[in-house]
Amino acid sequence: ANAARWVTAKYLSTTRPSGIPTSWRTAERGLQPNAVRVHRAARARFPSITTYYGVRRDITPDHPAGRALDVMIPKYQTATGRTLGFSVASWARMNARSLRIRYVIWDQKIWNIQRDSEGWRYMASRGSDTANHKDHVHITVFDG
Repeated sequence: ANAARWVTAKYLSTTRPSGIPTSWRTAERGLQPNAVRVHRAARARFPSITTYYGVRRDITPDHPAGRALDVMIPKYQTATGRTLGFSVASWARMNARSLRIRYVIWDQKIWNIQRDSEGWRYMASRGSDTANHKDHVHITVFDG
């Protein structure tokens, strides 16, 4: 188990690693610092989730302004996927103060820090799993 191993030079890189994977940098392009912090914390806490979306055109201002992150839940229609989604949403809510999270949407329910005492509130149907936030957890942060 503790035996020495050797690697030939053809398997070694001549360039220094950039720090974070390209997929992370892509998701973080245009995000505000608080949203970047949430993205990196979520990646560390939930390594099985590999797809994140940040800045995009939208009718609400949060995504275009770099304040919103969509955490896409793999196999969201399965019991395992739903459990993972609830875990992400609960984690975001529990860490809202330290991560400067303003609100979270998951599974057609919304929670926001200003109305924390009301817990998760149901939202009207928007017509699809994506619009109803059943396939992803939406996290919006405060500016900064």
